[in-house]
Amino acid sequence: SATDGVSNLLNVWRMSDTSNHLPAVFGHNFNGTTWDRERNNSGISEGTVIASTASGASYNSSDITNYNWRGAQFFLAITASSGAGTLTAAIQAKDPVSSSYLTITGGTFPNQATVGTVGLTIYPGITENAGTTIGQPLPRTYRAAVTISGAGTFTSSLGVAYIV
Repeated sequence: SATDGVSNLLNVWRMSDTSNHLPAVFGHNFNGTTWDRERNNSGISEGTVIASTASGASYNSSDITNYNWRGAQFFLAITASSGAGTLTAAIQAKDPVSSSYLTITGGTFPNQATVGTVGLTIYPGITENAGTTIGQPLPRTYRAAVTISGAGTFTSSLGVAYIV
């Protein structure tokens, strides 16, 4: 029960067995394992995958959970570069069983060597063009992997705008 003494639980009858019931929580949806807070598409629809970072070595973003978006547009912005090298970023799906990561087919930005911004769209059913559009849904859990090749140093960021 809640701290105010009012219970926020509701017993939901299972269709196959009316003698058992499953507790449900108002404002939450069951994801198969735990309860997620209910979200709608009027909330946060843009965000930061990787904040502006200066680096000469490869790195990964933290995991990002996609609650109910079908796709997203990603924006890789390079604001400074020095040396001879290239930077690329890839969107990786997380395997829910092994917790390993798999780069989404076509989900790698083209190599970048200079200052500029490039985009990548992931959305089910759109025409595919490797490095710019991928016709599949955005995974439940994903991250970005940034790879720096050669002797370059880059300052870059990766933003996201989610699509219903």
